[in-house]
Amino acid sequence: MIAISYRRQDSSPIAGRLYDRLQAEFGKGSVFMDFDSIPYGVDFREHIKQTLQSAKVVVAIIGPEWCGGKESLNRRIDDPTDFVRLEVATALENGIPVIPVLVNNTPMPEANSLPPDLQGLAFRNGLALDAGIDFHHHADRLIGGIHRVMDPPRELAPAPLPQAPPGPSKSAVLRQKSTLLAITILLLALVPGGVMTWYFFVRTPGQTATSPAAEQSAGPSLIPAPSPGDSEPFGEYTYRGKVGPYDATFQLRFDADGRVSGTYTMPVNKDLVLRLEGRNPEGKLFLDEYTRERLSAHLELTLSGSSSEVRWQGTMYNTPPDKRVFPVSIARPRK
Repeated sequence: MIAISYRRQDSSPIAGRLYDRLQAEFGKGSVFMDFDSIPYGVDFREHIKQTLQSAKVVVAIIGPEWCGGKESLNRRIDDPTDFVRLEVATALENGIPVIPVLVNNTPMPEANSLPPDLQGLAFRNGLALDAGIDFHHHADRLIGGIHRVMDPPRELAPAPLPQAPPGPSKSAVLRQKSTLLAITILLLALVPGGVMTWYFFVRTPGQTATSPAAEQSAGPSLIPAPSPGDSEPFGEYTYRGKVGPYDATFQLRFDADGRVSGTYTMPVNKDLVLRLEGRNPEGKLFLDEYTRERLSAHLELTLSGSSSEVRWQGTMYNTPPDKRVFPVSIARPRK
């Protein structure tokens, strides 16, 4: 099940549109959004916990009024009984993936501005959602992300090794050796070249004669070079290439948990350092670009390259109101 968490006064219209879009993709009954429809006499805290037990992912819709007020002393999010806080905090506590959806350029809340049980939300990879013309494009990206969370690729089991046919039984081998020995003795008695016959019949089992010509023609076997891997090893790397028409240098760190962080710069504006956060599923790289802490673009890259280089290629989608799209191609030498 997909659970949608939202604040009615903040993002009710777009939450309804997203609910319909997700139902069309995943089917009726697979999406839940009415946490506050609680039966009378039921502890709403337990009701929220029980509802989330069947959730595989929580979509947290964050608009400009998500905190429930701008005054630090009167914010609803600071109330331990606030429904939105309970929904997201319960999901974080139980290890349920939470996808922040930032509506109309709403910035991701900073960790130090959130209650302690919500601070983990600030480090989740978020996604922009435009209520205007780009709604369906952004919703498609969200659906792709949900599919990757709910249906991760499975590793194929190795194919069973072929079994060798059963060999002859021990008694059959003994009978064969006895027959062979009798024939050999008979040949020694009848054939002048019996000594040579003896050599060929009773020499070490499994040894075969090889002609000098065959020995000379035999050469070392050729082993094909390994193909490039489908993911980057853990560590820090420098990539150079282009974002649209501009030269760019990327500094990226790949962590063991699949997270990626770093920065990139462009000579056209040396004073601007753009922050990157994202993840690295096999063969893919999904990054969010932040310009002075504002989510400004999404990058979707695919691994390619050769035995001499590692190359990432794909597309950068700027967030509204800047709706430009740029090709991206960056590479580093393969060590």
